[in-house]
Formats: sequence, C-alpha cells, structure tokens
Amino acid sequence: MSAVLEKIDEPEQGLSSTTPLVLIHDGSGTIFHYYMLGPLNRTVYGVAYPYFDNQTMPPGGLHQLATEYAEAIRETIGKGSVIVGGWSFGGNISLEISRILEADSCLNVTGLLMIDTYCPWPAETYQTTQPLKPSFRESTIQKTKDKVKRSYENARNMLLSWEKPPTFSVPRAVMIRASNTTLETDSSINSRLLQDTNDQLGWSEYRSVHFLSTIDVPGNHFNMFDDSMLDNLTEKINVACIMLEEAILSHTI
Repeated sequence: MSAVLEKIDEPEQGLSSTTPLVLIHDGSGTIFHYYMLGPLNRTVYGVAYPYFDNQTMPPGGLHQLATEYAEAIRETIGKGSVIVGGWSFGGNISLEISRILEADSCLNVTGLLMIDTYCPWPAETYQTTQPLKPSFRESTIQKTKDKVKRSYENARNMLLSWEKPPTFSVPRAVMIRASNTTLETDSSINSRLLQDTNDQLGWSEYRSVHFLSTIDVPGNHFNMFDDSMLDNLTEKINVACIMLEEAILSHTI
C-alpha cells in the first residue's frame, strides 16, 4: 500500500511562511472530519488509512504504518519544518512518525498536535476494553460502515501490539483535550480511557513527551468534530500550531 498526502487547505496569500500541518487519520481510517475544519492559515494535508478499502492492516503494525506515512511526508514536503498530529489514534501515529523522522537532516518535525489522544501504555488499559462502536451520519452507506468498523478494530490491535518506543528527542507537543469525559450509556469503551488524572491523558506514562499546553474544547472524545463544535475547535488548533512555531523561534525546545 502507498500512503498519500491529500491537500486539505492552503493559506491565504501572505501566510505561506507558516509551517505546514499534516493531520493523520483517527481510528476510522478516514480524514473526512479534517475537511470540515475552518481555515487554519497554513497548508494542511491529511493522510487517510491506505489499507481502508481492503480492510487489512500492515504486517509490521503501527511502526510500519508510521514509516509509510513518514516517507509520504518526505516525498510531498521534502525539506523544512512540519507539524504532525491527529485526532485520537492519529496522535499516536504522529509520535512514531516524529521518531522515524528524528534523524532526517532535511525535514524537521517542529511539533506534535495531539487531539484527545490517549497514551496506550500500559497496554492493560486497552486490553480491558471492547472495540468502539462508531456512530455514523444517516447518509453513510453500509459498505462504508463495515470498513470503518474494521478500521477501528485494526487500530485497536495495532495499539495493543505497539511497544513503548525507547527514549528519544520528542518534539514539543500541544494537547487539545475534550473537556467532557462523561461517557454515553451505550458506549462500550472502558471508562478508564476517558478518566483524566493528570490533564495529559495518561502521557505521564511516557515521559519523553513534553506538552507546552493542554487546551480544553467543548464536547467529548466522540463528538468534538460535530458541526456545532467546529468553529471553536478550528480556533484552538490554530492557537496550538502558533504555540509550536513560537516555541521553535524562542529556542524553548
């Protein structure tokens, strides 16, 4: 399979010097929700799950997936700086992408943008949960629903088998966190995943990640991209990207 960067947005004239943002798909494998965001004042790319249509997953798991995405970023952006991030599972993949690109002399991962991304370690956190039951728009056809459900299963399996990376120089990160951790009564996910004990969604388990800020947004993990939330979420993503750029300029990382 070959990963591809899809251009989602371009900056207005005069803003071309801003750092491009690459947003990685969540567990659904799709990047539809990123297209719904407002202007982010920079070139924005999305990476969808290349195994979505055949409903498989790479034999090398999350690391192989991140390697394929890192290569796609190299091919499309080439050199300079880039911010990498994503919603939920997309944030996990972004961490591994940054590790793979750490030694790249031409391309610098300026920062990580984690959108309600939970730390998958210790693995028992995920082993005690059931696969997610995603919700769909009324217009979604059954074939797409089936593929999304399988993508969630594959994402969960990849997280379960993903070993904690050795310590490396992780780019500074910003967490955008859903402020409502209340679960819907029919949700099958264990409440352990949505209980916030350190305001960084469990990332104290992996101390290589250092957050510049945790920014709260309305909603919960599952509805934060709903239409009514998009304006505020777009604003906060803009704020997060500026924070990451300014951290580089002020030599704080």
